[in-house]
Amino acid sequence: MAISKRRTEAAPKPSAADEAVARQSVEDKAARAAESNPAGHPAPVGHNAPPKADSLDEHRDRHAELRQAGEDWLKVGITDQATADLAEAWRKQVKAARRKADEARKIEKKPHDDAAAAVQKKWLPVIEAFDRLDGPINQKLTDFAKAERDRIAKEREAAEAAALAAKRDAEAAAAKALTAGTFSAHDHAAELARQAEEAEAAAKAAASRKAQVGANVVVDGRRHAGGLREFETITVTDPVAALASLYLAAKAEPSVWLGGTCLENVGEAIKTLFRAVRKANPEAAAKCPGITVTTEERIV
Repeated sequence: MAISKRRTEAAPKPSAADEAVARQSVEDKAARAAESNPAGHPAPVGHNAPPKADSLDEHRDRHAELRQAGEDWLKVGITDQATADLAEAWRKQVKAARRKADEARKIEKKPHDDAAAAVQKKWLPVIEAFDRLDGPINQKLTDFAKAERDRIAKEREAAEAAALAAKRDAEAAAAKALTAGTFSAHDHAAELARQAEEAEAAAKAAASRKAQVGANVVVDGRRHAGGLREFETITVTDPVAALASLYLAAKAEPSVWLGGTCLENVGEAIKTLFRAVRKANPEAAAKCPGITVTTEERIV
């Protein structure tokens, strides 16, 4: 595992003219904040504006105000304590504005959530009751269809065996008719050949039959036959063994890793597992190959 520290690179030094204009703008804002807040707490940007209704436009306007104020620090940088304090106060205003917008979103969304919950509460009981009706009968139909499948399989095997036997008898009778020299022998061979064809047709018909239910019933204006279908259930009984085996298999098959979504999901699963291992055994996690941990310092 590789660990690296990343520090934010310094922005290009602005020109003297840009720095002077931007610094004067910052100083003007600081002066106005000091006049309106003698205790030293900077006033929020736009604090002199008249109150507005709690609408989307209000939050868009607030974003525009904060964006305009923040551009000064992008131009001149933060090089002294006074500017740093003002910039940090600005960040707190940004977070407060975001929090207020999110609260407005939640307030507006709540009636819809409540309405959706009410619809679910109203309808789910009867829908789940229908599911409970279907479950036991579904199981009985499944048992019947499995029994039918086994019965049809046996009939198919018997029909195929009968067709094979009839074909052998017909071939033997045909060969015998060639040496017997009688019309009755040829008639007998022809009859056995006809029976062999019928047996083969019966075998083909048996092979095409499937275990179905409801094929002859019309419901809601349409005919729909139910049949057996396999449903897959995957149960992980040994996560460590499974992960090791799948890792080796995937490593041998590059297309697995090139599958976009699969790669993303595997990566997130590995990160989650890595954090859990690091919490329990930091030394083992530190020796883990194939993982790079990058740290950087940020103001919080």
